[in-house]
Amino acid sequence: MNYFPVARTTTLDNGSGNERCLYRYTYDSGFTFHDVFLGNSDTADYGQITSTTVYDYGNGAPGSVLRYTNTSYVWQSPNPNHTSYLSNNLLDLPYSVQVKDGGNIQRKGWAPIAPDPASLLYNHLRMKLSEIAATLGARIENGAAETDIIGVASIETARPGQITFISNPKYAAAARTTRASAVIVAEDFPALPTAMLRSKNPYLDFARALELFHPAARYAAGVHPTAVVAASAKIGAGAHVGPYVVIGEDVEIGAKAVLLAHVVIYRGVKIGDDFLAHSHAVVREFCRVGNHVVLQNGVVIGADGFGFAKDNDGHWHKIPQAQPVVIGDDVEIQANSCIDRASVGETRIGRGTKIDNLVQVGHGSHIGEDSLLASQVGLAGSTEIGNKVLLLGQVGVVGHCKVGDGAIVTPQSGVAGDIEGGAIVSGAPAVEHRLWLKYSAALNRLPELVKFLQKK
Repeated sequence: MNYFPVARTTTLDNGSGNERCLYRYTYDSGFTFHDVFLGNSDTADYGQITSTTVYDYGNGAPGSVLRYTNTSYVWQSPNPNHTSYLSNNLLDLPYSVQVKDGGNIQRKGWAPIAPDPASLLYNHLRMKLSEIAATLGARIENGAAETDIIGVASIETARPGQITFISNPKYAAAARTTRASAVIVAEDFPALPTAMLRSKNPYLDFARALELFHPAARYAAGVHPTAVVAASAKIGAGAHVGPYVVIGEDVEIGAKAVLLAHVVIYRGVKIGDDFLAHSHAVVREFCRVGNHVVLQNGVVIGADGFGFAKDNDGHWHKIPQAQPVVIGDDVEIQANSCIDRASVGETRIGRGTKIDNLVQVGHGSHIGEDSLLASQVGLAGSTEIGNKVLLLGQVGVVGHCKVGDGAIVTPQSGVAGDIEGGAIVSGAPAVEHRLWLKYSAALNRLPELVKFLQKK
């Protein structure tokens, strides 16, 4: 029997494990019932099945089977020559899918042939604990090397089949009662009843474990037909240029860059390899961006600095902001942050620095390497921030101030003068942290002290 391209196919096995009743929707005849027996499945490998979907891509023969269970999404193929894939995220599935009717999965859209399985971007690993340990350089203790791990979760929410971590001693009690199949712990952490991966840096290794099960999305190379790319622009091999991207004259972009929908790159910009710009990020004219830089949604690099001079009549005259922003390698700037261009000199962000959402870096500021600026930090113009500095949430720094290497400025502090390297400061105006603690303690006694002095 011949079928026209399939818009939707669904099996209804209701958890029996027998993918049998296949409904095929064709363009000429509506729903067509087609009985396909794909054989019994061992449900123990996948947990309780709640629904199943068969994708045959319109060729009349069933191909990969998507099995939705209470723990994961599993591609299982009746064809022994096909590969099985595991996915923990509906968004990773090809084409658009939606969950309906208590968990039944349906596919919208169709393809006349199945894509190459090697190109399917799933979280495809069901890893043995020994494989994870080897990848992380961790040591298994009190656990079986062959334990299957299908995901990562927090210490409180982890279930059997998942791995978690603990680095803060205050969660020690939760670690003793966690349902996780394994816990990443420090070398000196007390023994647990569950399997442990002994690690020199549990928090870092937890992040690396997350990467194993949630690899970064990959994008096909090419330029979307709606993108506008200047003839003089040079784009490296393997780049992905998404819908409605605009790339100006004389732009140079390195290899394997990804520019998602509505990204705008102004003229004369130079960008290195492995650049990733999420939708609505903007890089203004003549700015320079290094390798492995990530711009999250709405980031603006190189907007005009806030510079105005007052004329003799008291009106504000705009100062041209002609000089670029220079961003080093391995920098990430998160959503809706702004790095302003300079009037003279440059605004610079050093290698490895990470900038959180809603951060403002004023014109002509310099930030060193491996520093971290948390959400809503504001730097006025010509601020100098050293290497490995931590500016925590809502810190403000007055223009032309210097913050030395390794300094920490605690949340909501106001920096009105230079901060020495290695210092920890708090308050507004910011002072040495231990002194600020004394201020805070004294503040609670201020009414009592006032009454005492009034009696004198």
